[in-house]
Amino acid sequence: MKKGYICFVFLFIVLNSYSQILQSEIDRVKTSASKDFIEKNIVGSWTFEKLTNSEKVQIVKQTVILDTIVATITIDRPSYLFNKNGRYKITRLDNTVDEGEWKYSEKDKMLYFFFDKPAYNIPIDKVSPELLKKLQDENMIIEFTKNAIEIHEITSERLVLIEYCNDGYYLIYYRKTT
Repeated sequence: MKKGYICFVFLFIVLNSYSQILQSEIDRVKTSASKDFIEKNIVGSWTFEKLTNSEKVQIVKQTVILDTIVATITIDRPSYLFNKNGRYKITRLDNTVDEGEWKYSEKDKMLYFFFDKPAYNIPIDKVSPELLKKLQDENMIIEFTKNAIEIHEITSERLVLIEYCNDGYYLIYYRKTT
């Protein structure tokens, strides 16, 4: 029992340290641009350009392994439209659209998205009513009303967002189209 507890504490300390190191690295690469500069330059349509790892090596495809299934995925990300009035539209690859309000927090250095319609961890519109009820009863459905992302770089023509991944972070490059 004591040995198991010591292993648990050690593992907790290691994971906590890794998390702090990763957050420190993310904080180091976040933009230092002012809120006014970001709010002025983010307005417009943004189209995905490329994805890189933290070393800025471009990633074109990823291999995903799920049990015995191996799939190769071509990298792509949704398009963004930021309006001056604080509204946004995210158009995903399957042409679904998320809309809501956006706000940049200079204190947190985070770009927040507040959804008009909540998002869920499962496609609730594609699940039978019986299964949906069961999942709700078991507290298996998570409702999301907002999301946040960090900005690495922003200019009048380029937006680079930070995305967390298993081994650190990715940089997602966008170019302004309007």
